[in-house]
Amino acid sequence: MTNTFRGVSFFVRRHFMAAPKRKIITLECTECKNRNYSSEKNTSANAERIEIMKFCPFCNKRTKHKETK
Repeated sequence: MTNTFRGVSFFVRRHFMAAPKRKIITLECTECKNRNYSSEKNTSANAERIEIMKFCPFCNKRTKHKETK
């Protein structure tokens, strides 16, 4: 797209922001199925779902937490 200003033409560039690479996810306990934690993950580096060992206050022990939708 070009515009003219006092006889001089110049290009008008539209800058669009890139899509965010980090996504907010929710972590769910595999034993009691409570959604206890939220975290961020880099979607370009880790496309598959993650599993993390975290403390579950409902089970009162460390359990695996899976990423939910």
